[in-house]
Amino acid sequence: METTLTVVFTPTASAQLIVEEITKTEAEYLITIETKAFSGHWLIFYSVPIMILVGVLDLRRRKKSGAALFVVPLPLLLLSKK
Repeated sequence: METTLTVVFTPTASAQLIVEEITKTEAEYLITIETKAFSGHWLIFYSVPIMILVGVLDLRRRKKSGAALFVVPLPLLLLSKK
């Protein structure tokens, strides 16, 4: 028989509400899902500053070399000729 855990929701310091009782396996599954969600968000929030930094460095490199600052993707060029 598996151990049963009690899920307790505490809206305030003085009041507690027992939501449901779950098994240890279910609790481990919920912790796993929470960890995966956190790591996914962590990747998104840290990738945005990296993309900005890479973009700024690319613009600096293009200015130094005299290359075009902004390149229009080929599909947009084809659409604009119609």
